[in-house]
Amino acid sequence: MDTCWAGRGTLIGSMVPPTDPWYEDLTGLYPHDLAKARSLLAEAGKTGVTVRLRVPTLPYALSCAQVVKSQLEQAGFRVNLDQLEFPAAWLTTVFTNADYDMSIVAHVEPRDMGAVFGNPTYYTRYNNPAFRQALAAADQGTATQQVQEMKRAARLLSQDAAADWLFLLPNLTVADKGITGLPKNAISESFDLSACRRWLGPEDVHGRRSRQRAALIMIQRLIERSAVLVASLAESSILVFAFMALLPGDPARVALGVNASD
Repeated sequence: MDTCWAGRGTLIGSMVPPTDPWYEDLTGLYPHDLAKARSLLAEAGKTGVTVRLRVPTLPYALSCAQVVKSQLEQAGFRVNLDQLEFPAAWLTTVFTNADYDMSIVAHVEPRDMGAVFGNPTYYTRYNNPAFRQALAAADQGTATQQVQEMKRAARLLSQDAAADWLFLLPNLTVADKGITGLPKNAISESFDLSACRRWLGPEDVHGRRSRQRAALIMIQRLIERSAVLVASLAESSILVFAFMALLPGDPARVALGVNASD
C-alpha cells in the first residue's frame, strides 16, 4: 500500500470494510512470509511456474501490479503482466471469459461479498457451499445472527484465499477551502451533500465585499453611460428637426420628386 498507493488506504485482510458491523481485521491470517512461500511452492513442485497477471488499465491496478509481480517473482513464480484496456478488453477477457490466473480490480459496490463470491459462475469462480450457507443464514436470521454469519462468511473467504485483499481504497475528496460536512466514508453509491456548508473566513468576506463594490461601480457606470446616450439621441433629434424647419421648400414635395402633380 505504501509503495503503490502512497500509503493511502486501510489494510483489512477481507472483503469487509471497517464501516460494516461484521468487520474483523483478518490481516494476520496470512502474514507476509517469503521463506514460507518459497517452501510451499517447492513442496508443490511449482517453483518457476508461470502465472498470467492480467490487469485493467486503471491507475491503482497498474501501480499495484508492479508490486505484486515483484513479490511473486521473489517467491519463485514467473509472472506475465498483461495490461488490458478498461472497460472493453478487461470485461471481455477477465470478467466474461475468466481467461486469467490473477487480476487486480476494485469492487466499490457496498456489501457485495455475496455478489462477488456467492455465485460459482461469476468471474472469481469461487465455489464453497459453506460460504453460501453462511450468507443464507445471515439473510434469514436476527440482527445478531446476521453479524455472526457474515463474520463467518468473511473468514471462510480469507481462509480459502479466495482473493488477496491488498487494501481498502481510500475515499479521497477534493474540495475548496472552507467546505465542511463532506462525508468521511463512502458507504453507498450516492454522495450526500445535505450537510455541506461553506465557511467564510475574513479573507473570503473581504473578497466578497470587494466583488460587491466592483459590481456596484460597474452598474453605476452603465447607468451613467445609458443616460449620456439618451441625452445624445434627444439632442440629435432636436437638431435634425430644427434644420428641417429652417431649410426652404416643402419636405413633402422633395419626397415626391419633380414630376409630381399639384
